[in-house]
Amino acid sequence: MVDCDAFKLPAEVTDYVGEAKYYDQLRDLETQVDDVSRAKKLDMEEMVIQPSPKVKTMLLLHIYNVHYNQANSFSLSREDIKVPAWGLRIQGRAILGKALESEVLSTIQPYVKMTHFVRRIEVAFSRDQVDYPDIEWCKDTSSAQGGKGGEDRDGIEIIREGGRELDLVISIHVNYSPRQFKVKSELQALIGIRQCTRTQAISALWEYVKTNRLQNQQDRQVVDCNRELRAVLFGINHFP
Repeated sequence: MVDCDAFKLPAEVTDYVGEAKYYDQLRDLETQVDDVSRAKKLDMEEMVIQPSPKVKTMLLLHIYNVHYNQANSFSLSREDIKVPAWGLRIQGRAILGKALESEVLSTIQPYVKMTHFVRRIEVAFSRDQVDYPDIEWCKDTSSAQGGKGGEDRDGIEIIREGGRELDLVISIHVNYSPRQFKVKSELQALIGIRQCTRTQAISALWEYVKTNRLQNQQDRQVVDCNRELRAVLFGINHFP
C-alpha cells in the first residue's frame, strides 16, 4: 500500500498553488483504495482459515426433559443414577433439500450431526428456584482434530439431581463460518450491527470514521476519536 502522507505537500505550497487541491484529492482516492484492499485481505484470510461451501440449512431442534428414579409412570432408570434426577435433552438434525444434500453435503460427509452447527450452548437456571450453577457446553475445536470428545453428536444431555419443576433459559450459539461475534452494545449504537464477522465489523467501523470525518488531517491513517468512539475504545484518543 502507498503511504500517501509521505508525499504530503507543505502548507505554504498549497496556499499559493491552486492545483494543489487535485493532489489532495488523489491522496484521498488512494486512501480509499487502501481501505478496500485491507477489507479484501481480511476476507481472503477468513476464507483460507475456514474454507466451507455456503449452504442454507434449517436445523430442527427437539428439546425435552426426562425423569430418572422419580415417582411417576414416565420415570426411566439407569445403572449409573441411584437417586431421583432429571435430564434435559437437546437433539437436532439438519433439514436439507435433496439437491443440496446430494450435490454439496454428500461431498463433505454423508450425515451432518447437530453439534456440527453449534458452537456453544448455555443453560441458565432461575436463582429463585434452585442454586444450580449455570451450565455451558462448548465445541472443543482442538479435540475436534482427532482428540477425545471432539466428534460431533446428534445432541447433548444434562443430568442433575432433584425432582421439582424448574424454569430455565437455553441459549444456543450457531457455529457460523466464518465465525461471527456479538457486537458490544456501545459499538452497536455506532455501526448499527448486533452480530457480524470480524471483517464486517472493521468495514462498518471505517465507514463510521469516514462518515463522521474522524481521519486526522495531517495523517490520514490516524483516527481522531470522538466522544462516542472513545467510550467504545476505553478512552483512547487516537489509533492508527
